[in-house]
Amino acid sequence: MILPLHPEEIDIRMLVQQSAFTIHGDRSKPLERIGHSRSFLMKFGIPASKKTSLSKELNSLGIWTDTLFPDLENLAKHFATFSFVRRKPKKLKYRHMGAA
Repeated sequence: MILPLHPEEIDIRMLVQQSAFTIHGDRSKPLERIGHSRSFLMKFGIPASKKTSLSKELNSLGIWTDTLFPDLENLAKHFATFSFVRRKPKKLKYRHMGAA
């Protein structure tokens, strides 16, 4: 017997990832070996050679590690990928506005 469970969202990561869990009644049998597993399981294989291009495509859609795992560690890693350019501040020119 397999029971789906949608837990109370007690963490921001659970909210963002739309967490769902399953409880299994038979510990001796992996999910893949359950007779009708193809109706509820899907396996995706991603070749190692495609990992970089897939990551770039996901990034272009706004999917980053820090959006999937929204904690300070992953946010810091995301910001570390940016390059910031330090610019000289513009010198402001002041004009005296005389009485009209």
